[in-house]
Amino acid sequence: MRILQFTICFLALITSFISLAQPKIDRSKELQMGDTFKSSQVVEILNDKVSQFDFSAYKEELLVLDFFDTFCTACIANMPKVVTLQKEFEGKVKFLQVTWQDKKTIQDLFRTNKFLKENQAYPPVIFSDTVLRNLFPHQSAPHVVWIYKGKLIAITAVDVLNSKNINELLSNGKISLPAKNDYLPLSIKEDRITDGIAFSKVSAFNPGLKKSGYTFQMDSVGKKYRTSFNNMPLLNIYLSLLNKMEQKDFLVTKHRIDWRVKDKNIYTYDDDEKEATRWMEKYAVCYERGDKMFRNERDHAKVVYTDINNFFGLNVYYGKAKRKCLVLSKTAVNKSTQIKEANLQSLEGTSVLAFVVDYSKQYMPVIDEVKSMENITLGDYNNLEELNRQLSAYGLVLTPDEREIDVVIFKEI
Repeated sequence: MRILQFTICFLALITSFISLAQPKIDRSKELQMGDTFKSSQVVEILNDKVSQFDFSAYKEELLVLDFFDTFCTACIANMPKVVTLQKEFEGKVKFLQVTWQDKKTIQDLFRTNKFLKENQAYPPVIFSDTVLRNLFPHQSAPHVVWIYKGKLIAITAVDVLNSKNINELLSNGKISLPAKNDYLPLSIKEDRITDGIAFSKVSAFNPGLKKSGYTFQMDSVGKKYRTSFNNMPLLNIYLSLLNKMEQKDFLVTKHRIDWRVKDKNIYTYDDDEKEATRWMEKYAVCYERGDKMFRNERDHAKVVYTDINNFFGLNVYYGKAKRKCLVLSKTAVNKSTQIKEANLQSLEGTSVLAFVVDYSKQYMPVIDEVKSMENITLGDYNNLEELNRQLSAYGLVLTPDEREIDVVIFKEI
């Protein structure tokens, strides 16, 4: 599946580029929660009523600094919401986007970005920042800083920046929000030991730990192999372990999970969850393990998997279940079909096609009964009918049906 490999390599390249591009942070000036924010700084600003912003003259109750860069798709996707919030709380709250990037780069973003144009989203932006990023250091964006009546009261992810929380703060004068801190260290406490050979531990959400997936490394000091998941939903932990134990050729979407539990909402959250960080604070878990014995990745994943099962009284495994699905089969070739030229993508075979359709999360699971390596070129499509019209050029069709398909069975014991 070369398209997937390309995507992973591309994301890795972008991540490396961002790390190199961002200026280094001086954390000696970092503000702590409750500290007073005072600044006599006057900065240039884009997309505002004035060309400069004077922090010392700021009078509104709440100041929100939303750090971003042009590499961050989530930051850009959130800009229309920020513009809407500014209109709603005009005279009470000031929203400012902040970036280390220069004026021309940001002007080019607003001039060329189709999404921002369509949504008429042009929030005020402080560019070429060299001061604020040292007061509020971070390693990932969006990074939202809440300053209320001159004091730092919260640093959060972007999902809790909404009308409900702002109104609560303005009404009550205080609010408790899930914290975001990119510099908290990882820590391991050996409070369960067996003959000095291994230990394992689970705990609830820990705001002192950065969210991280499967981590396996050698601790040169303790001479042990360290394994951890930090602040993760249990479903994500299991999917990661199952993939290491037995790789499958399908994407696990919500349609491919057979829930045999009283309440699945304690194990994962839906895609439309408005405040995911609040869910994480309530239900996410941490897992730690230390071993003196080295195992290959597959065998070690099995050991961790057994730990998780025992800790939580669960059994999660690959199985079969009847599901509504889309079956990809052959049909007559329609040579008159014209492919839309907008956003063309080339897919190397029907297995890649099935993956891409599943990845969109807009359709039922795709069952590939063609197994062809023929290259397929597709343009934009908004529904199954439009997709099938393009597929007809290759003698392919997706038909709704019900089949017994591969699923992940998530079972409480």
